Amino acid sequence: MFRSVFLFFVFFLSLSFHLFAADSVRIRDRGIPCGIYLSKLASPSMGEKISEINENEFKKFLLENPELKDVKFFAVGVPLLKSERREALAMMRENLKDADLEEISVGAITKPANLLESALMFFPLREDFQMPTRGEMTPSLISWSLGTAATGLVLLSTQPLKVALPSLAINSLFSASTTFPRQSWGNYFIRSRNFPEKFAKQIMMGMVFTYGVYAAGQGNFEAAATALTLGGFVNFLSHKWSNILFQSSWRVPVEFGIPKWVRLETKAGNEQQARTYGSWYRAIATNVATPAWAYSTLTHSKWGTMLGIDWTTGHFVMVAVGAVAGAAWAYPKIYHFPIQLIEKIKEQMKTLRAREVREN
Repeated sequence: MFRSVFLFFVFFLSLSFHLFAADSVRIRDRGIPCGIYLSKLASPSMGEKISEINENEFKKFLLENPELKDVKFFAVGVPLLKSERREALAMMRENLKDADLEEISVGAITKPANLLESALMFFPLREDFQMPTRGEMTPSLISWSLGTAATGLVLLSTQPLKVALPSLAINSLFSASTTFPRQSWGNYFIRSRNFPEKFAKQIMMGMVFTYGVYAAGQGNFEAAATALTLGGFVNFLSHKWSNILFQSSWRVPVEFGIPKWVRLETKAGNEQQARTYGSWYRAIATNVATPAWAYSTLTHSKWGTMLGIDWTTGHFVMVAVGAVAGAAWAYPKIYHFPIQLIEKIKEQMKTLRAREVREN
């Protein structure tokens, strides 16, 4: 019981940091001034500020730039729930239509106007969504397929069918919801005001995922229904709180480190390559750590209990993935080494093919 109370205390303390943080806009780029921004269509960056949220200034910009394409506009700094948000979006759409540019998309990056909006902004918003690129979809599909297969192999080889199959189904559903719109989840985390809030978000997601797999793996419908009650939830936290923290130990450096590297590469002009390789890096980390997490969620201690944790092999695997991802988070250049190796291999293969053509 003490563990569950402590976990909730940490969670809501982190949320309070969000509610009373300094009033600023933080998404994709940090602490940006309010106004209307112009960005490339596929870019994770907010781009450049082109005017205040003012119809005359926006109309003037459109008249001076009639050939705009493959871009998007954002009204940055409008309240989440008040009429200013709707009015700003309507104003931009109307002026884009008048300029025969109605195919250009518009969006809003909000800042909280009160405590209610601050609380709502802790959760995912529509403005976080970013359409996956073709380069991201392929590794995402492979990642989801291989991750589901690897997790299924681990669960089916270690758990009874009545435990393994429902747990695998729930995990696959959760995995798909985060794997394909990956950049959108990156945007959700990036707009956090501070690290405690980022960590609280990861704890929240980890708790939802772990709880779902745990409840589905109870072995029968009656036990699963009991696990979904308040008492079952408290029992889950008291026994599996460590799985939530250990999942965050690798998720946090992966989900924060890769977007950080992508942003740096975007500014250097290598956006598409970075987003594609970033998806592959995320796929590798996920496919190694997720089966370990699922196994530890459904398995009792194999290595004994220490520090209040029922240690399993899965815990050690998650720590190892987190250590590698944490090093790359601290030193993003680490992500360049595999790319350089792959490019060298491609160049050598290209040279060998050219040599074979000449010899034939």
